[in-house]
Amino acid sequence: MDEMKSSKFWMDIEQGAYNLVWECNERISRSAYLSQFEELKINLSRDRICDLVGREVDFLKLMELDREDLEKEIEKLDKENRYLNVCDFHELITYSSSMEVSNAEEGDKDFITEVRTLLQSKLAYQLVEHGYVGRNFSLYTTRYHDSYFSSNAMNFIIHHIECDVMDEYFHLDHCDVENIINDYRDEISSKYSFYNIDILKYLLDKEENALDIISRKLSLLGKHEKKFLNSYYKSDSVTNEDKIKLAQKLAKFSSEIIFHFIGGEDFDNNIRIILINGILSDISCLKEQSIDESVADYLLENYDKFSVLSARMSHENAESISQLYRRAKVCVPALRYLGEELQKAFVRKNIYKLTCENISLAADLSKDSISLNRIRRNNKEVYDYVLSKISEYIEVIKGKVFSIDNNESFVEVIRELFSYNVSCLKDVLINVHDSCVVEKIESLPDDVWPLLAETGRFQPTLHNICLYVGENGEVDENLASLLKAKEGISEVEVIDENNSDEGETRRENIAYRILNCPDNFFSSDLRTKLVSDLKLGKYLQVDKIVSRDNKLFGWLIERDIIADDEKSYERLSQMEWSARSDFISKSKNFRSYMTPDLVAGDLTQLFKDKKIPSDIKKYIVQNTENFIEVFDGSSWEEVIKYAHEKNIPIVGAVLERAVHSLERIDSKIFVGLLVRVIDQVGKDVFLRILCGLGGVYLQLSDESTSRLRIEDSKENIKILERLRNENIVSSWKKAEKDSIKVYKKRMRNS
Repeated sequence: MDEMKSSKFWMDIEQGAYNLVWECNERISRSAYLSQFEELKINLSRDRICDLVGREVDFLKLMELDREDLEKEIEKLDKENRYLNVCDFHELITYSSSMEVSNAEEGDKDFITEVRTLLQSKLAYQLVEHGYVGRNFSLYTTRYHDSYFSSNAMNFIIHHIECDVMDEYFHLDHCDVENIINDYRDEISSKYSFYNIDILKYLLDKEENALDIISRKLSLLGKHEKKFLNSYYKSDSVTNEDKIKLAQKLAKFSSEIIFHFIGGEDFDNNIRIILINGILSDISCLKEQSIDESVADYLLENYDKFSVLSARMSHENAESISQLYRRAKVCVPALRYLGEELQKAFVRKNIYKLTCENISLAADLSKDSISLNRIRRNNKEVYDYVLSKISEYIEVIKGKVFSIDNNESFVEVIRELFSYNVSCLKDVLINVHDSCVVEKIESLPDDVWPLLAETGRFQPTLHNICLYVGENGEVDENLASLLKAKEGISEVEVIDENNSDEGETRRENIAYRILNCPDNFFSSDLRTKLVSDLKLGKYLQVDKIVSRDNKLFGWLIERDIIADDEKSYERLSQMEWSARSDFISKSKNFRSYMTPDLVAGDLTQLFKDKKIPSDIKKYIVQNTENFIEVFDGSSWEEVIKYAHEKNIPIVGAVLERAVHSLERIDSKIFVGLLVRVIDQVGKDVFLRILCGLGGVYLQLSDESTSRLRIEDSKENIKILERLRNENIVSSWKKAEKDSIKVYKKRMRNS
């Protein structure tokens, strides 16, 4: 503590003898690490700070002070200090006489008393007090005692150093600067007047220690420092080599120097590039440099213009530069602009954009061979980086390169990718080579299975499908997509190797899941083909098939998956006619089990449907007496029409039932059917049929009239002949307009 109270301690700090790093904790204590004392740590508590400054300090008030007020106060004190530094004795005497001394201890002497004591002579004091003897007097007299200062140097000393007035362009030759530095070395750290281009050029060449002092002061980047640096770097008299050397010095003392060069002043961009390039070439400058968005943007926009980045360099230099870019969060667009060692460092730190070219350089592959499996084999660091940015990778390679180009490492890559980013897994699978297929899905996490199915990336073996359905509980849209693409199920027999009964049960389970999944997943044809691929050992039970697909059961019958029997047909009773039509048209045995009750509600549609085999329709017509109880008006009409078209005879009793059931009767068709069996029909039935036909046929059969006309046709002649045989008609003859005039016998009253 005593040492810290000494003026020498603080002068040494001002001169740069120590490198201090200040820290602040919550108790507002300060810590300083002094390099000269091997990291000697000085902790300044609140009490010690009060002891050091010699008075109580209101820390709460200090914390509440506005920063702007503090800066104004500092500026005011700095201005006063500079004034006192350049004052002549008579000015100091005047200043001292006007200043009120506070907290003066007993025995302390003021400045005027000290001067009087020092000069002793009253005349000497008066000469000094009134300015007759001062700085200029002593400077001019030195020319006569020792004339090593030139008049130009004397002029600079009088008008600039003594007054601390900066003139960065004041010309000084080499000897002048050397003499000034030798005489005023102790004032370099405290005066702005040393901010002179010629002085700095000399220091850069000859005076390392003095250069460090002025560089440290310049690195504060105050108003005077910025003004001087702007002039210095725009000066044509300063070589690029000296500009770079100063920039490197400043970077060692200031973490803000890159920011200053990039955005602080209006430098020409060529100068900026030269300076930043110089700083990048000195790794001792880089570690502590502050990075903000403007610095990061500049490093990105101009990285290809920094010659140091493309030059050969040591591993250590490459690490330092790459670390700076990493802190700036800059990813370079093209690795080709970097030297070999720096390129490796950027790759290790993953600070490059994903492009085909960059990936090929980073992984040492050709641009058309940057599939994930090849990157994985060549460079694990690049592979991990690509996986962490897989969505960018997919966009880069889409349409150019397969994401995985062979099946050898397919499972391993997908498993590793799954642990990184599930959301992009589908995009990877869509872009793999056609040969990339998983043989056994249990080799990958079950969360991946739906994506594998959707993209068609596992073999549709019965083993895989059983696992998939067992995990998901159903045939979902993704599995349907796979089966639709593959159009089949393979390796069905393998499932039976250990237990044939268990294998049959598993096949049946899969069959029902396929048949009962949503109708839009498969066509009926493919759905039943997939079930057929299962090679079931027995028929499926129709009551376990819940699908409402009208075409499904026809395909099930055709592929012999369900029994061709009455129960299967009854399953379709609540479905549309088209379902039953397909079933009947594809059934091989329908006629064998067809009963009137089975088809009772379908007869009309059955006879109208051209898909229904003719043997089914013919069988019904030929056996109408068996179906007579299930015919209704519309079905009678279709049966009569079909019998007429196919010239199939119908017995009289059936015709009698039909004629009284039909809502509309086509007498020509009906008479034609009647004529075919006219010799087998009894008189009473014959007459009742004619009565049912109505019209002229009704008149022929009753006693309502003795004469009538009827159309001239072969069928009607047959009818008249039968009526004559039954003594109902006596004769007939042709009349006009293709008609026949019929004469009936007179009926005797009984």
